[in-house]
Amino acid sequence: MNNFKVRRLIKTGLLLVAILIGIFSLIYTHNLVLQLKLDEEKKMGIWAEAQKRLAEADSEEDRNFYLDIVKGNTTIPVIVENADGTISFHRNLDSSKVDKPGYIEKRLKQMKGQYPPIETRFMDEVNYIYYDDSYLLLQLQQYPIYQIVIVGLFLLVSYVAFSVSKRSEENKVWVGLAKETAHQLGTPISSLMAWIDLIELDSEQATPEAMEEMKKDIRRLNTITHRFSKIGSRPELTIVDLSDEIQRAVEYMKTRTSSKIQYTFVEKHRNLLVKMNPSLFEWVIENLCTNAVDSIGESGEITIQVFQLKNKAVIDVTDNGKGIAGNLFNTIFRPGFTTKKRGWGLGLSLAKRIINEYHGGQIFVKESLPNQRTTFRILLSCESAAM
Repeated sequence: MNNFKVRRLIKTGLLLVAILIGIFSLIYTHNLVLQLKLDEEKKMGIWAEAQKRLAEADSEEDRNFYLDIVKGNTTIPVIVENADGTISFHRNLDSSKVDKPGYIEKRLKQMKGQYPPIETRFMDEVNYIYYDDSYLLLQLQQYPIYQIVIVGLFLLVSYVAFSVSKRSEENKVWVGLAKETAHQLGTPISSLMAWIDLIELDSEQATPEAMEEMKKDIRRLNTITHRFSKIGSRPELTIVDLSDEIQRAVEYMKTRTSSKIQYTFVEKHRNLLVKMNPSLFEWVIENLCTNAVDSIGESGEITIQVFQLKNKAVIDVTDNGKGIAGNLFNTIFRPGFTTKKRGWGLGLSLAKRIINEYHGGQIFVKESLPNQRTTFRILLSCESAAM
């Protein structure tokens, strides 16, 4: 799965998680608000009854009991209105506004639109108790709004972070691609310039052997141009012998590495035919060998094995270098990631793109034992049975 698909899945996952959190929060808070409303309605019913009994009480003991109930309401705003419309009592209103003209009347109007009044009678006098939600309940009703804002901010920050990460990754890819292009072109161009300088100094050096070497460099330039022209487009695939393509790439790498690096090619199954773009596939083998050489250092061995496993052609590239930490098996394929001081982290990323996206195969680190062996495995679909 490429980075774009992974990034899209993560974005989708974050969005779904945020939506689920929002839905759960709304449902949970709604149920909690309903429960608290019912509790406050019951409390106000008890409070109204206590008010009535307090007015009717004929002993000090009874009055204290009901007085405690009345005083116990410290959160629910209450206004008591007489039958003639005058306000006889209020409790738990905003103390900073209660003395302002018209404030109590305004709150009474709000309460009348909120809940039906509780009617109480004492002798022939009728009172109406109006109440409103407590401050805690009001805060709880507004909580989902805060939660939605927080979830929205979370999504916004996540989106910005992914956008910045994507741009950073794209910048690394472009920088790495430019350097890789310069690096790839540098060797054959330097060789051609050296041959030209030599021939200009001594025309007798223009031997058939020299001309053949120059032709090799020109063919190499054509190969490099072809490779880079295929990046970003769907390359043409042809059925070829897998071993021939690997041996061609290995022969080229031998000319670019020290004689102290030994290459071993093991063909367990012959005549493995696969559908591929030879130029791009050779680039993958070259990148794997280049990484192996960097890991080995001055001297060591690179072994390439080819065999068939069910309907898959398997290519194992093994070196006896310093190895790769287990937690980096996936990270090393990310664009821009490198453990080299002078690397730009594009070789393995290109290799994975070529194998996974262009050839429908797989490439991964099969195993890595520090200072013993590291094996990269490539899986491709076979077009014929092996011998």
